[in-house]
Amino acid sequence: MKLAKSFITLWFAFSVFNNVYAIDVVYPGHERDDYFVSVLRHALSNKYNSENYHVKAYGLDMPKGRAFDLMASNKGMDVMFGGSTLERESKYMPIRFPLLKGLNGWRIPLVNKDNQSLFENITDVEKLNTVSAGLFHTWSDTRILQSNNLLVITGSDAEGLYYMLHKDRFDYFPRSVLEVIWDYKEHEHLNITIDKHALIHYPTAYYFYVRNGNYKLAQAISKGLELSFKDGSLESLFNEFYGDVVSRVKNEKRHVIKLRNPFLSKETPLARKELWVDLTAQ
Repeated sequence: MKLAKSFITLWFAFSVFNNVYAIDVVYPGHERDDYFVSVLRHALSNKYNSENYHVKAYGLDMPKGRAFDLMASNKGMDVMFGGSTLERESKYMPIRFPLLKGLNGWRIPLVNKDNQSLFENITDVEKLNTVSAGLFHTWSDTRILQSNNLLVITGSDAEGLYYMLHKDRFDYFPRSVLEVIWDYKEHEHLNITIDKHALIHYPTAYYFYVRNGNYKLAQAISKGLELSFKDGSLESLFNEFYGDVVSRVKNEKRHVIKLRNPFLSKETPLARKELWVDLTAQ
């Protein structure tokens, strides 16, 4: 009986110690178990780090820019996740490990139902220049397409772009493979559909960010990402969330139109081929 009581006392003391000395790592929004939060928790787990990190939500929704500002000024936000841009990487510290393996840079066009064969013979950037894309005026995609000398019709209302395509105001609306089916289903009442021929690709990276100078947290996240990649658990997590998307697009055997992305940092680890997904590989 005394042994049991001693064990319970030790367990309680250990639990209290862990809670008292846990290092909070706060991410934006509310508590959730999406891919990015799951990866963050996994990378900062005791399996890969000796520190006791406690990953938790800020508890409020806010514009991403505001959340980045809070992180930069060390006002209750510790880590952000977002796409790589030269401006963002100059203001914050990126952990240069592509969380989505570049998956968000693979795009499938939505087209008008009356123009479903549009991409059947558009197989390179020169031919793509003969048709017009529709995009939101502040999206990074817009600048990328324009930098490839492609014709882009911009709109100031993201939802309105679907209706512009419906009315044939432009020829195609490139959507990430992660969102194209959802987008289509949300707008099935319109005269638009998913193209069956093409896959537009440009390199993109989606990173964790911490504030400048927060080297300890950056190193802990980086260490966890690299070790979990090495032992295969990070790949398993990626496949749990996105494996079906990768398999589906690969099986569609689309032709790929490759674009440049001049807005990626030269420090983007593109040379580490194992970190990126190739939707043309079987």
